[in-house]
Amino acid sequence: MIVMTSQMQAPLPASVPVDPEVVARPERRIYTAEYKRRILAPADAASEKGDIAKLLRREGISWSTLASWRRERESALAKAFSQKRGPEPKSNPLASENERLRHGNKH
Repeated sequence: MIVMTSQMQAPLPASVPVDPEVVARPERRIYTAEYKRRILAPADAASEKGDIAKLLRREGISWSTLASWRRERESALAKAFSQKRGPEPKSNPLASENERLRHGNKH
């Protein structure tokens, strides 16, 4: 039986980090649009149970990140297809007629 006293120190593990300092604030990951498209394609095509989980583990992405990317994609598509074509009208075509009728009601 080995008894350790306060004088004895336990041996250090072989994998002691060289710089044990912890970064005060970790750097946030920034995802490009191309990376998001590259991840969303196989996620949408996943057919077997666990395929999406494997993809997320391999890429180090959380479920909520994938869900937010899907929401971003849907809102971008909705916005793209809901925009009217052509330039904005410079004036309302009925404004002149409304002004004429208002003027007529005063008299």
